[in-house]
Amino acid sequence: SNDGSVTFGDAQRTSQAREANLAFDGRLVVRASVLDRFVNASLDTGANTTDLNANFADMFPEVVAKGRKASGSITGIGGTQTFESIELAELRILLGGKPVIARPAVVTLQRHATGGGACCIGNFGHDLLKQAAGFTIDLTTMTLVLR
Repeated sequence: SNDGSVTFGDAQRTSQAREANLAFDGRLVVRASVLDRFVNASLDTGANTTDLNANFADMFPEVVAKGRKASGSITGIGGTQTFESIELAELRILLGGKPVIARPAVVTLQRHATGGGACCIGNFGHDLLKQAAGFTIDLTTMTLVLR
């Protein structure tokens, strides 16, 4: 939760009969909605920011065309890499049952494995999750719920 607490195995907080929105594909993948379309993104609770990739650009070319050219960096265990990118002022996302906003939304024009690779439009980070009072990842029901 946003107060900094973490609970593991809390039977009282298990998701209530929601449709599964998580899967494993070599990484944890979450199903969300962007511009009224279902999308898949890798979910990285340790990433500070959300990074979108070339799959997003392919799926939403009209949105990317309105963005500003920039240079984006992604930092991970392997260090920092810089990519050509497009910056959108904001992107509204329905994630775990709650609307959240990526502000700014950076679209790095690559298909790097750590940025969502072939399966996903990008990597959703902690910047989206912290917009809710807290979140629950329930691996029994394969659901992510933002509270």
